[in-house]
Amino acid sequence: MTDRAQAESGDQLAVSDGDFARAASRRERAAPLWQWGAGVAALIAAGGVGESQQGQLDSSSPDSTEVPVMVSLVNEGEFHADCAREPNCASRSGGPRRQLDLAIARYEGALAAGAGSADFLNRLSELYMAAGSIDEALTALQRSLLERPGQLAAYSKIGEAFLAAGKLDSAIHYVASALDLSPERSDIHSSIGFLYLQAGRAELARAHLSTAIELDDLNPEGHRYLGFYYSQLDSVEAAIGHYERVTEILPDDLEGLNNLAFLHASQKRYTQALDYYKKAKTLVMDAELKHAVNMNIEAIRSILSGKMRA
Repeated sequence: MTDRAQAESGDQLAVSDGDFARAASRRERAAPLWQWGAGVAALIAAGGVGESQQGQLDSSSPDSTEVPVMVSLVNEGEFHADCAREPNCASRSGGPRRQLDLAIARYEGALAAGAGSADFLNRLSELYMAAGSIDEALTALQRSLLERPGQLAAYSKIGEAFLAAGKLDSAIHYVASALDLSPERSDIHSSIGFLYLQAGRAELARAHLSTAIELDDLNPEGHRYLGFYYSQLDSVEAAIGHYERVTEILPDDLEGLNNLAFLHASQKRYTQALDYYKKAKTLVMDAELKHAVNMNIEAIRSILSGKMRA
């Protein structure tokens, strides 16, 4: 029996020299994290069947009772999804994965009952992605686009799902489709720039990332990925400039602080490196990561005190 079936029946950032690792998973950095939100029940009540079927439900028909059933299932699904995110609730209720599986089971029940609007399918795809069910998320998103063509968020999410599945070319294709629909969106330019970096197409990546910050200088991901691009070229000062911009926009950005510390240390600017590592340390929750940051801090202090050679 699968985890989800069992649930239904029971009703790093690595800190190492030369490693610009992510504080979050690469999947989380893959595409704009547009969220559709959890307030889906009212949308389903208004037209939760597939949008191609809207207008076909007759309130006098025996089948019309399916709409309240769908709303009830979605409300139950959202209760379990909220519980999965809330540590105290999850710990009392079998853990976050059990609650997530219950949320998905309720949504799948609503789907079987006839729900199928684009908003419903988008939300279902988010739950699948959270559970690591990439193929199911892709199916839901592609159905959503059939219901309502031209959704920027859906194209971006499909790109994110394909990247998580290791299908980089498909990810680029779908994010490029979003860019065709809205070429003025800074966040889409930074997303496809990231994907081109992953594909080793550095100059194409740079062009899109430069466009991203021209359109919106407050786009932290555009600066982040340009920082990474320049660090790979050993253009350290340019990289530092972009990572500094990240931390100006997001003062508590752990990745940006860590990368600034490493880059300054690589240029033997140890005092600046130490300051950035200290700031990073205040943000670290993971014990293993905190230990790694402490090791770097102690190494730099040893250099500054003359106990260790640079």
